[in-house]
Amino acid sequence: MAGNIQYWEPVESAWKRMKHILFKPFSLEKWMVMGFAAWIAGLNSGSGGGGSSGYSNFNNASNQPHPGSDIDWSGVTDFWHEYGALVILGSVALFILFTAIGMAFAWLHGRGCFIFLDNVLQNRGAIVEPWKKYRKQGNSLFIWNLIIGFSGLAAFLLLALTSLPLMIAVFSGAAPSGMAILGIMFGGMLMLIYSLAISFVQMLVNGFMVPIMLKHDLRIREAWTYFKPIFKPAFGSFLLYGLLMFAVSMIISFALLFAMLLTCCCLWFILMIPYIGTVLLLPVLVFQRLISIEFLEQFGEHMDGVDPQIPPLPPELPAPETSIA
Repeated sequence: MAGNIQYWEPVESAWKRMKHILFKPFSLEKWMVMGFAAWIAGLNSGSGGGGSSGYSNFNNASNQPHPGSDIDWSGVTDFWHEYGALVILGSVALFILFTAIGMAFAWLHGRGCFIFLDNVLQNRGAIVEPWKKYRKQGNSLFIWNLIIGFSGLAAFLLLALTSLPLMIAVFSGAAPSGMAILGIMFGGMLMLIYSLAISFVQMLVNGFMVPIMLKHDLRIREAWTYFKPIFKPAFGSFLLYGLLMFAVSMIISFALLFAMLLTCCCLWFILMIPYIGTVLLLPVLVFQRLISIEFLEQFGEHMDGVDPQIPPLPPELPAPETSIA
């Protein structure tokens, strides 16, 4: 089976089906509803919260004050004694608030993935019915994403804690800079490998296990049990698929960049508008969603309703009785 797997044909077929779903015929109402489903599905695609680190130079050769740079630290100390508790409480409150918002977005993303996939497979724009129908699958995907997110945060913190002493040793001159830099590079390489592995796993989840969860009414653990016999003997094929999707994403990114340059970045400002940008990018999103469906069909996992050109088969009727006069 793995030797007969096609890679470019799923891309071509996904492109044709995208055009049929969105343009034959064109329905603004379906675009708006399907775009809303795609917007929900992409709520946690952008990671918010970039950390910033400050660096202070404590390595002064002398403690002599520099002209014009005298700082009265007593005011800072008095401020901390008076308002330190409020600063800590405010920081904790903001952390809890942004964490709650992030978890809410992740929860909506879990449900939205199935709503958007349902819309694509059924060639329709619907929110309420699939929202209720895929509650179990959406919650299961939400829990999985939380586990992946916290594991990634733990891995980053572990790398930061192990690299911090080496970085301090480099800047303070307490250790040979060459060995310390090699240690930091080794830690960064481990983090890169971990990130690539997690990205590959998430590609499998979003591309293949989500459709299996939707079709067979499974939670993510059950879907992995179902998907494992398909995946293990064709690991190389799925790895090549990942490279294919990376290439497709790069082509799309360059095309969008070129379009933005042609419009003097006006297109970029429009695409940054929540929901509106998603509706405009709907052909791209539907196209990318269909590629994994087309690829999965080569392993015998056909999705019901994936091709709107072919109506579902009617229930099998008993053969009519024939009588011989």
